[in-house]
Amino acid sequence: MCQAEPRTAPGGVRDGGGGVRTGAGRPVTWQLGSEWPARAGKTIKGMFVALALVLTLSREPDPLSTLLALAGAVLAFTLGEVYDAAIEEQIRNRRGLRAAEFRAIAVDQSFICVGALPAVVIYAVAVAGLIATSLADNITLWTGIFLLGALGAVVGRLAEENVARCARYAAETALVGVLIVVLKVVVKKI
Repeated sequence: MCQAEPRTAPGGVRDGGGGVRTGAGRPVTWQLGSEWPARAGKTIKGMFVALALVLTLSREPDPLSTLLALAGAVLAFTLGEVYDAAIEEQIRNRRGLRAAEFRAIAVDQSFICVGALPAVVIYAVAVAGLIATSLADNITLWTGIFLLGALGAVVGRLAEENVARCARYAAETALVGVLIVVLKVVVKKI
């Protein structure tokens, strides 16, 4: 597996095992088995939010309004998740958060924005006039479904599953993206 040397975080201290711990007591590591499964999950969550919003706003003639709505909704959702995780951590620890703890929460939750980034880039290209808005809608839809499947496979690899299970995770995650599309179509027809 891909492993890198742990880095010392600001305020971090080396633990007895040669690793690094933050003020929150969590190890700082870039190994695939650490926080990356949760971060992959957050990225998938961000892609679901972006896909659902883009489908809701599809066929909007102005790509700028879709881009601004997308960026605003994802930012608001991410801030809500940061607040939720911070409150949860404070209740769990029965004290206020240290700066290192809040930073770790903010980094983990920022992966929601990473999930929405492909849609934001596609609509930025549409705002620049390089592609039509209807094409941006279609590219975002199919790119979103494909990337959801790819992230499902990545989650399988992070869980150290065999190839068949990784393919199953990819299919399941992409299927949820397709269900979002079907739900949007059904609701729009009602």
